[in-house]
Amino acid sequence: MIRPVAITLVALGLWLGATPAAGAKDYRFRANERLHLAGTNIWCSIDRRGAVDVVTCLRIRAPNPTPIPKSWGFAIARTLVGVIKWGKDGNPVSVYRKVQPLGGRDAVTKGPIRVITLHLGDSGIVAGSNLAIIATRTHRAPHEPAVGVVLLASPSKLVPGSYRAEITTTRVALLKGPSTKPVYIRRG
Repeated sequence: MIRPVAITLVALGLWLGATPAAGAKDYRFRANERLHLAGTNIWCSIDRRGAVDVVTCLRIRAPNPTPIPKSWGFAIARTLVGVIKWGKDGNPVSVYRKVQPLGGRDAVTKGPIRVITLHLGDSGIVAGSNLAIIATRTHRAPHEPAVGVVLLASPSKLVPGSYRAEITTTRVALLKGPSTKPVYIRRG
């Protein structure tokens, strides 16, 4: 059986194959959780900003949990999507920002801080919102491991006109709607 989130993300151009990876997990993520894509320096956090859930993904230098200088990341919520660059001093700078069409709602509670290690094929929804997160390989060569985040109208449809974001160890990209062509991409 193919999970609804997996169906949606296949339609978005993220290559998953015909069935989920063996042992892939479905999660119900909550605010305050930290996600790490196994075998990479990609980390995501799910945070509450006022009344809105925000998923932020970036590359972090181990063992010091600070962003890699001159690297890129993204933040996505039901109201806004943006690309962030970290300077040599480690401070973030917003370099691209777009308003999302409103869709769904956000949760009113958050869970304890916990770290979840994602493996390729794992996916889930942020509880109480319509943000979906998946660990996969990119559609285009070299098919790098990636974390993608989308805004869903239903379990198998995007919010019309919404953006989605993906991050790999070499780039960050924003895509609009079901297109596989990025509207914004940065490498590094």
